[in-house]
Amino acid sequence: MRHLNLRVRGIVVSAAIVWSAGCGGGATSTNANGGAGGRGAPAGTGGTSGGQLGATARVRVVNLVKRVSFDAWGADTKSNPVRLGQNIAYETISPYLDVPLNQFTMEPTFVLLPSGEAPAAGASWMVPPVAGDRTRIQLTGLGATRNQATVIVKDVDNGTNVSAETLEESKLVAGSASKANLHFSYNIFDLGGPVVPAFAVVGQPCLLTESAGVPEVFSVDPGSFTLGFFDLETVSDCTTTPLSTVDLTVAAGATELVAIYHEASVVKFLHAPIVVTP
Repeated sequence: MRHLNLRVRGIVVSAAIVWSAGCGGGATSTNANGGAGGRGAPAGTGGTSGGQLGATARVRVVNLVKRVSFDAWGADTKSNPVRLGQNIAYETISPYLDVPLNQFTMEPTFVLLPSGEAPAAGASWMVPPVAGDRTRIQLTGLGATRNQATVIVKDVDNGTNVSAETLEESKLVAGSASKANLHFSYNIFDLGGPVVPAFAVVGQPCLLTESAGVPEVFSVDPGSFTLGFFDLETVSDCTTTPLSTVDLTVAAGATELVAIYHEASVVKFLHAPIVVTP
């Protein structure tokens, strides 16, 4: 079994997370629909449970935990809980949430709890038990100036815990202004067998067969096209029939996030535009 290196950067949680790829029949594609915002307010406007948030960063959540949907909670300027996002369902990418900066570290910090569950009373509400479907996420290196990221959450420990990792979008390498730009996000290639992953626009040479360990943008012809996943353990290049595909439409100068993961042997994709705001 081969492992792909990490393509995402700096987060403080209890364990490392995976943006996964896998092989097998039955291509599946899931578009990013996003969860709803706080009570009576759209996500990204700060929750409606009272209090001022102070300085914030733009953070969206990708939920790859099959058994649960999440609400996101942050602390206001008086350290009271404010719901930032609601009902972030499995296989969705939330809208960008306004996540408040920790007043001591000045880094965006929030808690994910199962939807409908309120934080426990008390001063330590932002430190839920690191087990089951709850986790505290602090985005190291992200602040008020470099302030946009995508966080992905996924099962670990055979489905008994949740972990997280982040892609700091504010630091991505700029793509071509005349091409469609793709950013692949994944981590551990954890299917059984000697799988050697590769990706390509169907009918064209391989774009990627290894991970450089840093964020990297791949430029292709703009418009509508099909992205395929291939296993180079069984073929020598990307000219054969792909094991899994996703249809994309990306304009010239735009960048698309493509998150690759799997359920059992079925490869899946989530995708959404990356638009870094000033």
